[in-house]
Amino acid sequence: MATLEQRKQHLKVGAAENPDDQLPHELEGKMQEARQQIELLHAQKLEAERQRLAREALELRKQDFLNGQIEVAEKMASAITTIERETKETKREMEELEATRKSFKAHVQKIEKLNPDSVSPDKLDQFLDQAISSLDKADDEFEQAATYFSDTRRAGVFHGNTSRGGSANDFQTNLMNGLAFNLPLLALGALALLIYLAK
Repeated sequence: MATLEQRKQHLKVGAAENPDDQLPHELEGKMQEARQQIELLHAQKLEAERQRLAREALELRKQDFLNGQIEVAEKMASAITTIERETKETKREMEELEATRKSFKAHVQKIEKLNPDSVSPDKLDQFLDQAISSLDKADDEFEQAATYFSDTRRAGVFHGNTSRGGSANDFQTNLMNGLAFNLPLLALGALALLIYLAK
């Protein structure tokens, strides 16, 4: 059985061991708090970085929109100006074509009514003078219109139509062009024939 002195010493030892046992628990608690604080700071840093990247992406999208807004607006404004100009030009051309159509129609109606067989022989000479004058006037107006519209998109309206003297002129032009193109071949052929006959 332990003596009183031994009990006192045991109690002193037990009392001395209790603070040592609590110290690791306090350190562990503080370390846990520190780890939680570090994790919280890390999470806050990640969130701040995410928000920064989101703001940058949003700013880039905004800049893309502003650039696209300027580009598309300028492109369409330029197209509107061109369309308006083309519309006015087309309208003017159509009005001119309509006026030309009406004039041509009046000439055609007048020409179709000209009938030499319905005129008495003593008035035929005077009738033919007036009729030929009408034809010349109509033909001149046609040539003027064709020349006027030749530099426009409506030049095809008069394509294939020639003046009354055009057939002879076209024949002469084609003949001269043909001779100019084939003349060297004809000369070579004649030379070859002369050489052959000389043998």
